[in-house]
Amino acid sequence: MPLTLNDDQVAYVRQQLAQGQQDAEIRKAVEGIWNHKDLSDEAKALFKKAYPDAKIGDYDLKNAINQRMDAFEKKQADAEREKKEAEAAEFYKGQRADVQKRYGFTDDAMTRMEKQMDERKVYDYEVMAGHFASKEPRPIGDTHAGHFWHHDRAKEFKEISADPEGYAFNEIVKAIQNDDLGRRNR
Repeated sequence: MPLTLNDDQVAYVRQQLAQGQQDAEIRKAVEGIWNHKDLSDEAKALFKKAYPDAKIGDYDLKNAINQRMDAFEKKQADAEREKKEAEAAEFYKGQRADVQKRYGFTDDAMTRMEKQMDERKVYDYEVMAGHFASKEPRPIGDTHAGHFWHHDRAKEFKEISADPEGYAFNEIVKAIQNDDLGRRNR
């Protein structure tokens, strides 16, 4: 038996049909964005922002993996940075000690030199030490004996003074042995 609809019912059915067609078009567009190769992650992130408790399997897994990888990479970068900083600190500490010993700078002089290094943006003790030593030479009282040879304190001088002929003989024998050794090694 056929069913007869009044005008209000027909209008309601037509409205529902139009709404269904519109919903189908929207769904098709949303699925296109949801599955798009470039926009999928942004769409899922936006959906996750609106509905934080919603489960999106592939997106949640990808985010968990990315978070772990980011944490691992950060840890590796921090460890590498700390290692480089420690190596640099050790290098500058050794260079500082070497410069202080070689130039005979006091702790006060080293502090003044480091202040100049900071002011002039020089980060190498070797470079700054030569400049600093030329600008602030040692007082004459510290270097008064520097022009003497002090040959009498040398070990070789004592050997030569004790037995000049024996020392010369031993030096000649050493030279001959070195020549023989050099010929054998060729």
